[in-house]
Amino acid sequence: MIAEFVELVESLFPCVDTNTLDQAKAAIQQFYRDGSSEAFFERKNTDYLMQGDIVNNITFIMYDNDGMEHRAVKSGIILSHTCDLENKESMLIAPQISLSGFNKDMLSNIKNNLAYNIFYLPDYVYGKAFDFGLTNTYNTNNIVKMIDEKKISVDESLNQMGLYLFLCKITVYLLRKEDEDTNASRATI
Repeated sequence: MIAEFVELVESLFPCVDTNTLDQAKAAIQQFYRDGSSEAFFERKNTDYLMQGDIVNNITFIMYDNDGMEHRAVKSGIILSHTCDLENKESMLIAPQISLSGFNKDMLSNIKNNLAYNIFYLPDYVYGKAFDFGLTNTYNTNNIVKMIDEKKISVDESLNQMGLYLFLCKITVYLLRKEDEDTNASRATI
């Protein structure tokens, strides 16, 4: 999973020098030498919200192809930066999605983090996938209030390695280079 993702990042950001990429690959390979796939999560151990917290029982609003609104209660991952969670009125949360509806090739891309919009984390029981394209905005104070009232919970958070993978994935999703035709069609300064 990680080797393929590093190769994808290398192809998307060719300005990163080869030595830096080789060091990143070596560090990631060293981390995975023990074969562990559960090293991205930890039990929530802070009393404040952080980027990468996994929030349970959040209502997400999504729209189908006909514009019909659908609500679903799911888990989600907080995209907003930790300092924004303390200082801003709103926060972004991407919903966890089921992997059951994907064909074999797409499922492989998701599990290798090659699908731009889906952030996949392996888990010792099952994988967790979050769709950045279905992100919802919430009032931060309302989320904190619902946690205090035990209507929703935050039981897991990304550890440092999980957060680094998460940040790389968000960067690829939002800041990847556009194709040459699209770039060429933009007005130049």
